[in-house]
Amino acid sequence: MNVSFKHIILVGALALSACSSKAPKGELSSSSNPQEEIASLSQDMNSARSENVDVLAHEDFKKADKALDQAKSDYSNNKDQEKIIDSLRFGRSYLKSATNTAGSRQGKAPGLFESRQNAMKAGATKYPELRKEWADVDEDVADVARELEKVSAKDLVKLQARYAALEQKAVIQTQLGDAKAKFNSATSDRGSKKAPQSYRKAEMSIKGAETVIASNVKNPAGYQKAVDTANTDANFLNEVMITIKQNDDIAEVAAVKMVRQNQQISGLKTNLTKTEQAVAGVKSELDNTNKTLEEKQKALEASGKEIQEKDNALTATEKNLTKAQSSVALQAAIEKSRSQFSSTEAEAYQQGGNLLIRLKSMNFANGKAELPAASMALLTKVSEVAKSLNAKEIKVEGHTDSIGASDLNKKLSEDRANAVATYLKTNGFDKTPIAAEGYGFEKPIATNKSKNGRAQNRRVDIIITPEGNATINQ
Repeated sequence: MNVSFKHIILVGALALSACSSKAPKGELSSSSNPQEEIASLSQDMNSARSENVDVLAHEDFKKADKALDQAKSDYSNNKDQEKIIDSLRFGRSYLKSATNTAGSRQGKAPGLFESRQNAMKAGATKYPELRKEWADVDEDVADVARELEKVSAKDLVKLQARYAALEQKAVIQTQLGDAKAKFNSATSDRGSKKAPQSYRKAEMSIKGAETVIASNVKNPAGYQKAVDTANTDANFLNEVMITIKQNDDIAEVAAVKMVRQNQQISGLKTNLTKTEQAVAGVKSELDNTNKTLEEKQKALEASGKEIQEKDNALTATEKNLTKAQSSVALQAAIEKSRSQFSSTEAEAYQQGGNLLIRLKSMNFANGKAELPAASMALLTKVSEVAKSLNAKEIKVEGHTDSIGASDLNKKLSEDRANAVATYLKTNGFDKTPIAAEGYGFEKPIATNKSKNGRAQNRRVDIIITPEGNATINQ
């Protein structure tokens, strides 16, 4: 807009302001209820805003708003009622003037004000991060509102586009605000390092949802699926980060597994609640049926059968819930136990409900079964892990490579397994069932055709069954 046109608008604004300052008081009885009239004017002001009056007739609307604020202040401070009513009269008068002025200007740029309404409905005025941008656009529109017919189509389109951009930002904030907040929290907690896969997935889902919304601002059905995915991935990332933090920065893989197990438990709890509600409903129906037992015998029998089925389902769900909770606790204990061994000492695996420790550095002398002194520290760690798991049973398995006679290898593996078992029995597990068995080279875990493979096959496996889990197969 050129300087001369802005000057004309400014002069006109000053002239109108001078005239409107002498606006007559609106009709309002001195005996009116101030509280009710304040509420009524507030409601009418809000309605006027929804009709764009605050920008189409900015000066008079601003004076009406100021008069309303004065009335509210005076009422709160118990000022004279006539003074309060007087402010409300001026407020009514200015609002009426603003509404009339806006009505004459509204139709001169319908597309612009429709775009403003869309942005307002989307929530652009309620988000703090959008308020300044909203105020800037409104101010620019208010500057040209007096002579909209003189504004070029190009400038109107630019103003309309700014409202459209605010509408898009408001929709994104409404649909993805929570997801973005959780993602930003994960970013602050170094989520890209601690949980890179979950972090990257959430990041891509949120960006993808923003892109889809941009193409479907007025079509919720078009972006809902992408929004749901983004929120799901952000919630999952949040749960993974919480789990990592609560478990001494465990690896993402372990945290993901624990989160999924917790989700399964949550699902079971939900099913349990639904089942309990269903059972309660059926029992209630049964109570009512019992009142007319003679007339509704058939219905009673059917209800009894249904209750039994629901009770069975409830029992099954409770068992599954208990099992899942035990699994989560066991997983956490096993994960902690695995961290006790270095990669050169041993490898630890979860095997069903058991923990398998594969000893890699026993270093038995060739053809011997006596425990080397250097292996005592490793066996002490095994003993401590077994104690931490409250071992119910322990099984020691000896294995060799395929070099040499089968019967000699089997005997050697048995002797070595017995040596380790004896150590455990004499070091805190004298009352714990400990089985020892040698397999020779019957159960290789690598090829016996290479030196490295044979080295892997020469091993001692220790299987620990924590208290409460199934018996080890002998």
